[in-house]
Amino acid sequence: MVRSESRTYNIFRNAFVSVVCQCITILLGFACRKALIASMGLAYVGVNSLFSSIVSMLSFVELGIGNAIVFSLYKPIADHDTEKIKSFISYYKKIYNYIACAIFAIGIIVIPFLDKFVTANDGIRENIYVMYILTLITTACTYLYAAPKTLLIADQNQYIEKIIYQVCHIAQVILQIVILFVWKDYYLFLVVQIIFSLSNNLLATYITNKKYPYLKTPSRKISRENKYALFTDVRAMFLYKVGSSFLNYVSNIFISYYCGLVFLGKIANYILILSTLSGVVTQLTSAFSASVGNKRAIESSSDCKNTFFQALFVTVWITGFFAVGYFLFADQFVAIIFGQDCIVDYNVVIVIGALYFVQDTHSISTTYRYALGVFRKGRYAPLVASILNIVFSVIFYKLIGVSGLFIATILARLLTLGIVDAYLIIGGRTGVLSYYYQMFKYILVISVLFLSMKFIMDMIHIHNIVLFIVCATSFAVIYNLIWYMIYRNGGHCRYVISRLVDAIPIFRH
Repeated sequence: MVRSESRTYNIFRNAFVSVVCQCITILLGFACRKALIASMGLAYVGVNSLFSSIVSMLSFVELGIGNAIVFSLYKPIADHDTEKIKSFISYYKKIYNYIACAIFAIGIIVIPFLDKFVTANDGIRENIYVMYILTLITTACTYLYAAPKTLLIADQNQYIEKIIYQVCHIAQVILQIVILFVWKDYYLFLVVQIIFSLSNNLLATYITNKKYPYLKTPSRKISRENKYALFTDVRAMFLYKVGSSFLNYVSNIFISYYCGLVFLGKIANYILILSTLSGVVTQLTSAFSASVGNKRAIESSSDCKNTFFQALFVTVWITGFFAVGYFLFADQFVAIIFGQDCIVDYNVVIVIGALYFVQDTHSISTTYRYALGVFRKGRYAPLVASILNIVFSVIFYKLIGVSGLFIATILARLLTLGIVDAYLIIGGRTGVLSYYYQMFKYILVISVLFLSMKFIMDMIHIHNIVLFIVCATSFAVIYNLIWYMIYRNGGHCRYVISRLVDAIPIFRH
């Protein structure tokens, strides 16, 4: 019971801090994007999104090592085996340094192809190759000195890592906004990202060493058996990492190629809205990860599977709320914050939102699979998904335009990852059918709520920020009240509410 309460406390502590940090990130993200559009123009938003997508795809070099590392730490943490923890962290430091160098080296190979996506007509004044290299260095720096903070995550102290990141991020964005308005220097804008990317890891390393002083003492070499176990998981994760990278970022590259940087900049504003909302969902689901891993290290996997549908219920509730809110208010928000000329066709708005809904509801499956250490099974699914995504993208773009690029990703994900992860986590064909049946019922409820509220919102013309806030607040209250009323007598809802109530006194303590 103590362990259960401790896990509950850790989940809610990590979730609370993560959500608060994410809310701050949302405000800073929109402020920085507004400053970038006002000072540099939409083309710079587009090129920023394009280069970020390209270098993010290079993260396949990481091979899934981060997830494998965190999983490998669960058992020694549960056993209080400090010697094994030290040897793991020491070994992981070397691996992350190699990864940083590999990402930079592979990223250089991409340089000759950049002019296929950025032309002189796009209005970019700076040298695109320098811009790309600076973006590449930022990504590479995220792996330098990153190993120690994996211990914070594995030890259910993710909230510390989130606070460190948020402090650095706040300082970074404030400085970037000043640079954009005062000097209008995009090079300096990117240099600041590099500095704070490195500073975040250095600060996290310092605090981790203070919290776990035994890390500063000499460690023995990691055993051959542990190396073998780690790289067995890494080999299994490689294809998963490659496939996921292409699946998540290929749409931006297609948009840049077919439609240009300015249109990509417009799309990026909508994606910014969704990614910030998605970030809240990710932070909530990741808060479960270490606790599930800890539970699995101590108890049986069947006990973990029993909580999956409760976690899915919470995820769908939050994701559905965000998705419907996005469908209703995205255009008005973009017009008020970024300007009327940044609005795109509503069909595109809908399919982008649908894609993020699918991704976010699937995030809980990914969290459970990583936490349970299910790396080998289903490793080909993301690769198949990415191939289907590329094929579908070409076909659907020719048939229906930009919307087809996002529909392609939705179909590719549903036909592969959705089925495979449900099969692995819940178990067998029955598990897949029960998962999709439950999701069908949730989507039906969400669709009815959306159509009802859309009918009402179409009669209201939102022309200022005050009316926007009033309408958005009213929607939030009504949606969540209706959702609760529908599911209040269900087992999932009662379980979640009871655990939340149980956690309150612990949280206050």
